[in-house]
Amino acid sequence: MFKKSTDKAVDPTKALRSDILSGMPKHEAFSKYRAAQGEPIRGSMIAAMLPDAADRASSRWLVYLMLALYWVPILGLYTASALQGNFAVIWGHFFWPTVVTYFLIRHSSVSYYFFIFLLLHTFYVAFNSNVPNPLFVPLVGLYCAGLTVLTVYTKMRLYPYQSFFHQKKNPNDTYVYTAEKDEVKPVAQKRRKRR
Repeated sequence: MFKKSTDKAVDPTKALRSDILSGMPKHEAFSKYRAAQGEPIRGSMIAAMLPDAADRASSRWLVYLMLALYWVPILGLYTASALQGNFAVIWGHFFWPTVVTYFLIRHSSVSYYFFIFLLLHTFYVAFNSNVPNPLFVPLVGLYCAGLTVLTVYTKMRLYPYQSFFHQKKNPNDTYVYTAEKDEVKPVAQKRRKRR
């Protein structure tokens, strides 16, 4: 009876995310977002949490290596557990690692913190296990520590404009969302004028 409007307004936030993920330069995507009356602080935060297309392309293999180094031994342990009939325990441990893996592949910067938590949990489980081999816990600890270093390195390559634990901000409270130096030039010019 009523026709649906085909000219629905596109959410500027969704458009910004889509533009960056499709490879548009962040300055261009952010300017388009502001032209659509997007809120600057929120938009800059979204841009900061998404890596540039060039960084995604050059670091994709690191993300897959990181995930492979996590999943291969875990799946091996789960397979051994399944052969002993412990299926209930297996499915209970699969959910969160799968969720974190999904968001890592989707380029979510927050997911790197959860991935490190998974590594800490893996070491915790190994520490409380009943494996008789005295080398088991130290080897798991070294493996998790090495994978943690790789995780930090991967995140810093994808997000070179951040520190590992927080996003940097400009003096106007917008988030730094690119490693390009021209973003801080206006601030430097203002400081020179004050002097």
